[in-house]
Amino acid sequence: MEKRNMKKYIILSISLCLNLLSQEVIPNSKKVTLVWDANIEPELVGYTVKIGRKSKELSSVYDVGKITEWVTPDLSLGYWYTSVYAYDKDKAESPPSEELTLNIRRCLSQVSTDKINWETFSDKIFCFSSKYDPITPSAPIVSVGRTQKFFRYSFTDEIAATSVLPSISPSGIFIQWNLPSPIEEVIDFKIYELVNDKWLLQSTIYPPNISYLIQKTGTYSVTASNLKKGESVKSNSMNIFISNLPLAPKSLRVKNQ
Repeated sequence: MEKRNMKKYIILSISLCLNLLSQEVIPNSKKVTLVWDANIEPELVGYTVKIGRKSKELSSVYDVGKITEWVTPDLSLGYWYTSVYAYDKDKAESPPSEELTLNIRRCLSQVSTDKINWETFSDKIFCFSSKYDPITPSAPIVSVGRTQKFFRYSFTDEIAATSVLPSISPSGIFIQWNLPSPIEEVIDFKIYELVNDKWLLQSTIYPPNISYLIQKTGTYSVTASNLKKGESVKSNSMNIFISNLPLAPKSLRVKNQ
């Protein structure tokens, strides 16, 4: 009887372990590798890296020695600021390097075949080295009339324009997004296109409108603005390919005779 109970206990323990291992761990932090140019002073002894949540208020201090590449501790989501200092044998510290903004963001990627049912295929943390870096890694590509899959990317810290998606109609191809909650008090949406690695403002849309007619192939993103907070971060970016070629014929088959 005791052996039978022991077997049940072992099986139950294994089942619980497998369940725990199968549960997806949701990311919420990221280590960041910082690099800088080496100083040429012969008296140089090492470097100090300072990190903080507020610009010019870098409260965490790390003596990293005489190296020029260093991996930070895990940084949680949000903005972080960092600078590097050099010091000599007398511990005399140099002025700070330029301050670098680290924007730690969680990016959720989804795929769909009907734009109704969406499945998550990537949930990762990224670090952008600019406070306003707008583009998502591996931006989705929508090939109109050429593919059965649709992709969308969104950041979990967005509160403005989200879920930017393509919508095909007889008038052309639109991008559309969710209207933020009334408490956001949005006064307008701005449509940006990525041109030569720079985001250029293409149009301003006013609520309650939440769509924009795409005129040409390109990468697009949307922001929202209100009077209190100004302009939001950019939404997920969307690469849209507009083809002028006719669609391929479908359902080629032999007619029954």
